[in-house]
Amino acid sequence: MDLIDIDKKIVGYALLAIGLIIIFYSLITVIDVFTGGEVPLEILKSSQSEESMQTTIDPQTGNVTMEGMDLATVIEPLFPILNMMGWLAIAFFIVFAGGTISKIGIKTLKSAIPDVKIVKKEIAQYKDQEKNISNEKQKEEKKKLFGKK
Repeated sequence: MDLIDIDKKIVGYALLAIGLIIIFYSLITVIDVFTGGEVPLEILKSSQSEESMQTTIDPQTGNVTMEGMDLATVIEPLFPILNMMGWLAIAFFIVFAGGTISKIGIKTLKSAIPDVKIVKKEIAQYKDQEKNISNEKQKEEKKKLFGKK
């Protein structure tokens, strides 16, 4: 076995281990967040303004008017869900990256291990050579015993 093959195996196993560690760490943190053990990353932060919406009803026309309402106050209750979805997307990306690193490690390992077909072919050739050698030895022994023919 060459020194290069040993280096390839070491690098391959290291990449495979790193990829699996990344995948398992991501999955564990996802489980922690969804079970409530950990708070997800806050991508969108609420402003928490002290302004309150004031609803007034015009008694003459019956129209309802809301003051202090803008798009931010409507979307703000969705921030926790959007933060969770953004964090989940990042976690999936990290899992994908870990899988890619593991695949590179596996390919490196495969390149360090000889092909099975080639090895089987070499073994068959070696066995054939052994048979030929043993056949030649048997012929020589017969010649010694029975003389030349």
